[in-house]
Order: sequence, then structure tokens, then C-alpha cells
Amino acid sequence: MIIFPGLTLQITAKPDASLRTKNRIRERGARGFVVRQTPTSVIALGNREGILVMGVDDETPEPWMGWLPTDEIDMEPWVEGTSGSKIKTEVIG
Repeated sequence: MIIFPGLTLQITAKPDASLRTKNRIRERGARGFVVRQTPTSVIALGNREGILVMGVDDETPEPWMGWLPTDEIDMEPWVEGTSGSKIKTEVIG
């Protein structure tokens, strides 16, 4: 999958993900996340690769934005109406 700024993703935590990652996804990702910066090495994550995302939430005036470690998450393109079901999609960018 090609990841680029502006892409909306459905993100799920891997079973061995940290509690922080699981909480951010649960608390901030009900309507997906918008990519703000593509995966890169992040000092705040101990130089692990992370992706900067912003939560999509119609009821929050200032949505949450932060880094999620890519080794703790699975990412799929967001498709409205399919949350929670796996679909096979190819993103061409």
C-alpha cells in the first residue's frame, strides 16, 4: 500500500502493541486517521519508525494528532461503511 499525506486509514493495533498505542486507536480512531506525515524514524519513539496521524472526529474541535509506531499497527485504506470488516484494496498514488 502506498501511504501519502491526506490518505484516511483504518488502523488496528497488533496483539502485542503497547497500551499507549491501543488506547490512542480506541479513543481517537473510531472514524479513522488521516496521514499527516509518512512513516519515518521518530526520536520520541526511540528512533523506531512511526507515522504521524490525526484522528477523524466530527465532534472534536481540535482533533488529536500524534505518532503511532508502525511495528505495532496494521493499516488499511478507510472505506466508509466497512469499518471493522477486512477488504482488499490497492491504493495507487
